[in-house]
Amino acid sequence: MNTRQRKKVYEQAIKEIVTAIKSYDPEKIILFGSAVKGEFHEDSDIDLLVIKTTDESWWPRQLRVAKMYRGLIPTDIIVVTPKELEKAISENRFFVVEEILKKGKVIYEKYH
Repeated sequence: MNTRQRKKVYEQAIKEIVTAIKSYDPEKIILFGSAVKGEFHEDSDIDLLVIKTTDESWWPRQLRVAKMYRGLIPTDIIVVTPKELEKAISENRFFVVEEILKKGKVIYEKYH
């Protein structure tokens, strides 16, 4: 598969994942990592941060969302509540602030 074909496959997978995750009713979905840079390699995965107001504990919500998409492209989906995200920002967690919030791309927003 050439680079252009791979990009098309990944872009389609991202659309399918977002469609699936919308049923979970998130506030926002942010794409980050190599996919946001348009770098689609054979071993690339799709990295997403899903922001959702919920009382569900950490691990069950990760599993719930992970089961929503079982495609050919590997995914790394992290589900956080707005409070957890605020805490990560206030603690200046480098990965969250620099890689996800500054370099990431909002690909779905509920109230937009």
